[in-house]
This record gives sequence, C-alpha cells and structure tokens, in this order.
Amino acid sequence: MADTAAYLVDQLLPEAGYRQWVLTFPWALRYHLAVDRPLFTALLRTFLRTLFAWQRRRGRAVGISDGQSGAVTFIQRFGSALNLNTHGHSILPDGLFVPNGSDSLLFAQLPAPTDDDVALLTHKVARRLTAIAHRHLPQWEQPCDDEQAALQYTLQVALQTPHRTSAWTPVDKPLCATVDGFSVHAARTVASDDRAGLERLCRYGLRAPLSLERLSILGDGRIQYRFARRWSNGQSALVVDPLDFLARLAALIPAPYTNLVRYHGVFANRSRYRSQLP
Repeated sequence: MADTAAYLVDQLLPEAGYRQWVLTFPWALRYHLAVDRPLFTALLRTFLRTLFAWQRRRGRAVGISDGQSGAVTFIQRFGSALNLNTHGHSILPDGLFVPNGSDSLLFAQLPAPTDDDVALLTHKVARRLTAIAHRHLPQWEQPCDDEQAALQYTLQVALQTPHRTSAWTPVDKPLCATVDGFSVHAARTVASDDRAGLERLCRYGLRAPLSLERLSILGDGRIQYRFARRWSNGQSALVVDPLDFLARLAALIPAPYTNLVRYHGVFANRSRYRSQLP
C-alpha cells in the first residue's frame, strides 16, 4: 500500500490541487457490482466521463478550450461494518492540464464546485448509470431469491434495511448529494503543495477492509468489530458469530486478476502524457 501510494505521488500525479469524488450505488445494485466486473467498469467509466465533460465545460467558460483531465480510482468492496459495498474513490485534479505550446502541459486551476454543481452532477450520473444498469441487468432492482439471500447474508442485521430513494435527497454534508440511491461526495481536497496530504489520501483509498486494532473476540466466542465512528443510531460495533464473520470476509475478497486501482484520462495515457505533465 505504502509503495503504491508513494509511486502515485512521486511518479504519476503532478503538482496540482486534487479533489476526491466518491461514488456509491443503490442497495439493489451492490451485489451485482461485486460479481460483475464489466458492469462496474462501464458505470465507473461513464461516471468519470461525466465529470471530465463537466470540467471541460467549466474550462471553456473561463477561456480554456483544450484542457485535459484524468483520474486515479481506488475500488473498495467494503463498508464500515465489513459489509459488501463496492464503490469508487476517484482522485481528480481540481482543474485542467493545458498545452502550453512547447510539448508540455500546464495545470490550470478551476473554481471549486458548489453544492448545486454536485447536486446537478448527481442527477445526471444517476440517470446515465441507471440506464446502463437496466440495459445490462433488466431485473437489477428485483434480484432473484438466491442473489437477495446472498446479499442479505453478507450485510447481516447490522446494516440498514435496503431502500430506494426516488428523488434527490438533501444531506447535511457539504458537496454531497443522493439521487435514486446513487451518491456523490466531493468535499475532500488536497492543496497543490501538500504532497504528504496527497499521499495520505492515496493511502486512504488503498486501505485494507478492516483494522485488526478494532477486532476482538468476546467471552462467548463471538467476534466484535468496533466502528471508527459511532453510527447515528448509537451503534458503535458489529457483533457476529464466527461463521458470519468469515462469510463477510469471503465476500470482500475480489476475484483473481481484478485491478483495484484504475487510471483514466491523462493518467491512463501515460506513454503519451507522462513526459508532458508538469
């Protein structure tokens, strides 16, 4: 993890301001995303294309006609309760890389997004990703009994009951919105001169699904996993039987040869752009 984070900061991500965009998915879709890699790839690609297009439009509004963006995405399969929750943490420059006429790119900072920007983007993302999910899985909102049983067995009673939101849900967090179960959060940023902070952000995306320091065995043999933060309902830990604990861990293991770090835009075309980046 440390080696990968250090490589990203030292060798790939040039000095620029960065923002983390977190995309999470509706409950009914999460099981499919955990087992269907092509579907997750298609949804992630569409999400990032939507963000890139939005950045380019903002660039054109301030006179940048040919700016380029990029993203490094860390795929996480877990939630805070060792539950199956495949989602993405994408790190994007908070601006565009612009050709300067000498076979190199300069970074041009863009204005920070507003709450309204994130809400509108989430509406667009939810509409596009829902269309892809319906084409790929016509019955994804009504999983078959076996899939539903597997999902419920993995999540267990510690999680909230799966539900579907039919419209934009206001939230108390800044730069965060939820539409039809799709959630976008974009509040965490790193300044251009904070390379240590950028490495910490990469390590956060690369972190393990559980912390051994918060794991313990109770006197009756059950497994307790303490949450990093107390939930809004007052719950502070997950307590399960050993077999349930193993079932949760098994669900978090990705399939062989699964890439949990994805590169898009200028960071994917490293052979073309690496020598040009600042």
